Amino acid sequence: YPTHAWSDDMMPILPASKDIGVTPVIIGVAADSGCGKSTFLRRILGALGTEVSSGHTAIGDMMTVVCLDDYHTNDRAGRKATGLTALDARENDFALMGAQIEALKNGQAVYKPIYNHDSGFKDPPELLQPNK
Repeated sequence: YPTHAWSDDMMPILPASKDIGVTPVIIGVAADSGCGKSTFLRRILGALGTEVSSGHTAIGDMMTVVCLDDYHTNDRAGRKATGLTALDARENDFALMGAQIEALKNGQAVYKPIYNHDSGFKDPPELLQPNK
């Protein structure tokens, strides 16, 4: 996965640090860009009364919000070079996203890529553990 800022010691899927004991429920929220999906999900986190860890990905006690934008294949400069927008399926790594969501569901940890909207670059991936 050369476009996801991996370091040599990172694997996209790895064993979890602990067994959560249950199979998590996976819910997908899809809608137009900029319509408030992330805001909506962060409000659900707040309504659950959960502490949210710091970092790019919103992680609470019972919920983790994984953003599809993090699976963009290229950063802004790369998309400019290809002439494709982030809405084009060829500019998104759906295979990696699917494998990582499945891994989380199966109790494995993942190094999830990060797309930085502020800079337009790919930041180093972050380690996500499965959540209940």
